[in-house]
Amino acid sequence: MSQTAGRALDLLEHIAWSEEPLALAELTAAVGIDKTTASRLLKFLQGRMLITREPRTKRYSVGPRMLGLSAAAMHRFDFLSLVMPILGDLRDMTGETASVHMRVGNERICLAGQESLHPVRRVLPLGQATRLWEGPASKVILAFAADARELIAEAAAAGTDVVQLEAQLEAIRRNHEMIGVGDRTPGVSAIAIPLHRANETFGSVSVAGPAERWTADRMREFSARIQASAREIAGILGARQW
Repeated sequence: MSQTAGRALDLLEHIAWSEEPLALAELTAAVGIDKTTASRLLKFLQGRMLITREPRTKRYSVGPRMLGLSAAAMHRFDFLSLVMPILGDLRDMTGETASVHMRVGNERICLAGQESLHPVRRVLPLGQATRLWEGPASKVILAFAADARELIAEAAAAGTDVVQLEAQLEAIRRNHEMIGVGDRTPGVSAIAIPLHRANETFGSVSVAGPAERWTADRMREFSARIQASAREIAGILGARQW
């Protein structure tokens, strides 16, 4: 039993650390087990929602339960004691909800944030998994992703207008931010900044609120200060920011 559990954890670890979904053959080679055993263990992990299997490519990536557990664990991680005050300052400065997000597999999760004090506000979806082509906090990660072409193909298969998406990604690469009004959720606006380290974009910082209050003009007004806060958060996470 302990050997079986160890092999399952090895598979889960390889999937979690990979920057892109992995095929069965890649996993069997990495862990050093036969295809039958790997398939059985992967099916178990999939049943517990710790991993997912993409129907078209048959590749494995991190599942929603794993993402939720990651978010819960991050709440206890030391970096939050440093990041939360910065997010709090962003919230107080803009009056809107500020949050930090991390890429996990082909999705991003909301790790932490400070909600607006207004009665009508953007509620934080802590631990929620969102596809990398949905919403400003995701798209600023996708714009600089090494596997952007594959992800855009997935977006197209899911019915996304990839012509519009490509135009948005090009604008993000120019400006290193995205200002969106109703981009993912009607009535909600957000400005998002990518977080970089070495040669990868690993996350984003976002400030979001009701579109009638958090307008494009107001987001532009605070853009430089939000960029500065994003650089500070990137530094805390051991990263570099443009």
